[in-house]
Amino acid sequence: MTEQVDQNIERSNTTLWLLILSFAVPIIGAYAYFFFVDDYSLGNHGELIQPVIQIEKLSLTDISGEPISRDELTHHWKILYIADKDCDSACQETNYYMRQINTALGKNASRFKRMIIHLEPMSTGFKQISEDEYPSALHSYASRNKLAKAFSALNGELTSNAIYIMDPLGNIMMRFSQGTSAKLILKDLNRLLKISRIG
Repeated sequence: MTEQVDQNIERSNTTLWLLILSFAVPIIGAYAYFFFVDDYSLGNHGELIQPVIQIEKLSLTDISGEPISRDELTHHWKILYIADKDCDSACQETNYYMRQINTALGKNASRFKRMIIHLEPMSTGFKQISEDEYPSALHSYASRNKLAKAFSALNGELTSNAIYIMDPLGNIMMRFSQGTSAKLILKDLNRLLKISRIG
């Protein structure tokens, strides 16, 4: 009886690992192809984040301070923006580009969601801009110290008005600096989605 139970547990563990690998292998393969095999890899305009930053390390919460579950954060690609209390003209421009890029993905638009990570509660003006211009964006909150620690692989640098990309497994894996053309970002994202069927 004990031997049968052990066999059932072993079979269950094998099934679990196969399921995890079925999600992880395509993502890893897409990264490898995108950055090391693709003939156009030298033309990539995003900065690969190595090692990737796992979204759990940011300890994101909603506006009331309740933790956001991993399930809510994963399953889709995310275009991320890190914001302060106010949203100046550069912030508004970046968020406008994020929205336009998401729309321009066409049939792949539903594979991406836009999320703003706030380091402080939004000012009244920022909240109004968000409601008027970016109503479909997801909002989350994180402490500045948590983000600095999580981004220590980038020398702790939280680049102002950068756009970050997170994969469906919750890994922040690419950064586009302020000033990168929306068309070039779109080109990179389309290529990444073409070789990744996850999310």
